[in-house]
This record gives sequence, C-alpha cells and structure tokens, in this order.
Amino acid sequence: MSTEKKPTKWGEKYIKKPPKIKRKIRKKWHAYLIGYIIGYIISLCVTGVPSVDYLIPFKYDVILLCAIIGESLTAPPVDIKDTLSPRWRGFVFGVVLSALSVVFLIVMHILETYNIVTNIYPFIGIFGLLKKS
Repeated sequence: MSTEKKPTKWGEKYIKKPPKIKRKIRKKWHAYLIGYIIGYIISLCVTGVPSVDYLIPFKYDVILLCAIIGESLTAPPVDIKDTLSPRWRGFVFGVVLSALSVVFLIVMHILETYNIVTNIYPFIGIFGLLKKS
C-alpha cells in the first residue's frame, strides 16, 4: 500500500455550474427587468412629469407592459401542430395578469380610501390620462 494521497475532484464537488433551471429563471428575470424599464420609459414619455409624484416606479401600466414584454420574450417555441399548449399558456397568462390587475386596483383603492395617497393618477400611468380627459 502506498501512502500517497489520490488527487480528489474537490472542484467538481464544491464549485458547480448553476443548474439549467436557475439559468432559465435568471434569463426570465432579465427579460422582465428589461420590460419594466421599457414600460417605465414609455409611461414617462406619454404622461410627462407634471409633478414629482409621476416619477414613482410603482405604476399599473408599467407592470402590465413588463409582464407582456417579459412573457413574449421568454415564451418557448411551439409546434404548429400543437394547438392546445399555446392556448393554455395564453389562458394562464391572462388569468395571472387579471389577478395581478385586481390586486393592484384593490391596493390603490385602499390607499385612496384611507387618504394615504391623494392623487391616484400617477399610480395608474397611461390609463390615468384617459380618465382625466
């Protein structure tokens, strides 16, 4: 028997590449962040900045644009023959977006009811312009 130590592969044990799922999630979050920035810039360009309240990053239209842009960038390619999968994915996306919209509107209503926020139009964004005119 030899007293020499065998080389170990400690690098494979402790230094691992991130799994494929983590990379996909990271790519999705990058796409959503890009969508959020694009939506925020579009919202500021359309509404303008009549007061400092309009610079808040929490806007209804920005969240919707972020979700639409992020989902469209990360949607997997589908086969033309498979008609149920894209429809189901679109239905689930619509339900999630509707639920997100309802939660946002409920929070805005509560904030306005308890006089935490006096002007709700900056939180609505582009859609606030439609209500003003």
